[in-house]
Amino acid sequence: MALNTGTLISAAIRPVDSLDTIATAYASEIKGGLHSYATIAERNSIIFERREWGMMVTVYSDPTPSNNKTYQLTYNYVSTNILDDSNWKEFSGGVSGGGGNEWIDSVLSISNIEPTPSSGDRYLLGNAPSGINWSSFQPDKVVEWNSVTNQWIQTTPTDGMSVRVDDEDNSIYRYEGVFPTGAWVKEKLNQIRSIVATTANGLSYSVTMTPSIDQYYPDVLFLTQFATSNIGLTVSLNINGLGEVLVKRPSASGLSNFNPNEIDTTLIYNVCFDGTYFQLSRPYTNDDIFSVKYLVEPNDYIVVPPYYQYWVYSDLTIQGTLVNYGQVVIANGSMILSGGTFSNYGQLSLINFSGSGMTTSFNDTNTISFSQSNTIFGPSVSAEVKNSSINTFKLDSGSNGGATAGYFLSVDSMGYFQWVPSSALAQPEYSQINLSPLGTLIGQNFQPTGLTINYSPNDYSRLSIYVNGQLQNLGDGQNSTASNVDCYFSNDGGLTAKTIFSVDLGDELYWNGFNSGFDLISLDSIDMIYERI
Repeated sequence: MALNTGTLISAAIRPVDSLDTIATAYASEIKGGLHSYATIAERNSIIFERREWGMMVTVYSDPTPSNNKTYQLTYNYVSTNILDDSNWKEFSGGVSGGGGNEWIDSVLSISNIEPTPSSGDRYLLGNAPSGINWSSFQPDKVVEWNSVTNQWIQTTPTDGMSVRVDDEDNSIYRYEGVFPTGAWVKEKLNQIRSIVATTANGLSYSVTMTPSIDQYYPDVLFLTQFATSNIGLTVSLNINGLGEVLVKRPSASGLSNFNPNEIDTTLIYNVCFDGTYFQLSRPYTNDDIFSVKYLVEPNDYIVVPPYYQYWVYSDLTIQGTLVNYGQVVIANGSMILSGGTFSNYGQLSLINFSGSGMTTSFNDTNTISFSQSNTIFGPSVSAEVKNSSINTFKLDSGSNGGATAGYFLSVDSMGYFQWVPSSALAQPEYSQINLSPLGTLIGQNFQPTGLTINYSPNDYSRLSIYVNGQLQNLGDGQNSTASNVDCYFSNDGGLTAKTIFSVDLGDELYWNGFNSGFDLISLDSIDMIYERI
């Protein structure tokens, strides 16, 4: 150890008395240590003989860049020249940019794109940094721009290090693991916000919230109270002017619109953003619950779900809205629309208790369809025959208007239905036949009747043969010798049967006595039914 030079003392410099109001030394006059100056200029004027690497200076009143900062003379921060004032580095109490390994100063944002920076700008690097300098940096590091050295100062995260991100609301990122295999994990603050939504039209609601948010986040829950109930099916919400977003409610069929006046101003709803809509969770979510009231008040909007009944005894008065998908039953009364609306997509039943029985006013059948419209005097009901529902099984010809075999249902000149005999439509009508050809063909097929078509049938006319009012099986173009028909028309002496739609003026009717099981006699009445040209 070398001997010291200078004014040598063998004890500490101290005042005569501990109560003496004097200082034993001036900080600004010692070598190294902690100095204190009013301005940056005074700090930079420290002479060589009082400088020492690692010494610290507090600048307490310089307005540029700001006061009350502490600087440390850092070896090789810019150079190894101790008189180079660029080596003064703002002291933060630990690693670059923060107050230790646990908490560091906030960053402007998480970014992968290197910006044009200003002094002190700090960023958290994303998973793919790019740019002149950033492309060589590892992801997840914190970088700060130093305008003195014109370079980015990097901070390597440690396990448990935390940092705030300025452009994200209510968030702190914490590094978990050992760099570089760890990851920044987002932790949330103020995820639940209480708001009151107001509206001027009962459709579009708005909120001004403090502190504000810069965008809609799916992981923020809004405890929402609506100052006014809704008047329509659609509801929108605009928070801090970020844009109107439709509000939907969960239902058995998915997200649905609201019923008018469904929002209760006394309730607090949970509202969250799903990326497209605000979803509103109600304190109760049973869509099958509805109030059964004999008076539907003006603000009521009651929905009867499928397979449910809305049962009212006596009159049902509607001043609001009743939508029926199930069954509305009114017993011993009627429906009175008093400025309200009844939308019926289900069944309306008006029943009457009389004696021990109960009757239903109207019900659809397989042939009759009922429809109803609502008036202030109650429902008005009408019925109509369903298309293609009337056939021979629905018409009893033995008990309708005295009709018997051989009668047809027709329309008179007034447009009324009536039963008419088939003979009234025949062209021509025959009451007797020529017996002479039948003498030698008793019980045989191919018997000529002597009866011919006196008029040309229409191309689309259907030709029918009736014997004593009974419809016969008329051949339709088959070879007569192979036919099992009762009769047929021919123009070649009975050798070939003509098709029904090719029968024409002068064609003769032939009778198959063997096939039909009987021969024609003079008392038989034969009707040819067709429409002539």
